[in-house]
Amino acid sequence: MFSTYYRAKRWVAFALGAFFLGAFATTELGWATSYVETRGTVAAVSQKCAEGRSGPIRYVDCSEALPSADRRTVLTIDYLSPADRQEHKAAVRCDTSASQTPGWSIGDPIDLLAHKKEPETIDRRRCVPVASSDA
Repeated sequence: MFSTYYRAKRWVAFALGAFFLGAFATTELGWATSYVETRGTVAAVSQKCAEGRSGPIRYVDCSEALPSADRRTVLTIDYLSPADRQEHKAAVRCDTSASQTPGWSIGDPIDLLAHKKEPETIDRRRCVPVASSDA
């Protein structure tokens, strides 16, 4: 009786693991087949800081916020789309804490994933600056 219980428990765990592995693999496969890594350039940087830890949070200029406030950075990026070989603009939001906020400036290179067939579709999975070896 107990062996049947544990055997069923193992099969349920195996099935759940296989399901989540399949879902993860499908997402990664979609990114790998639909997107290509492209280098863009930061065209504009807008940064706001969260004010207040409880209740409604409003975003203010970072000079008015506490030093440890969470930051919402919006980057406007110029990039060449692999779909139509035209230059496009995209906005990317990076929410970070004060200790993790990279120093963005206009003209910095940034890596992004651009869709191979849809010209104005990008995907950013992380907001980290790119070390440029061009300079």
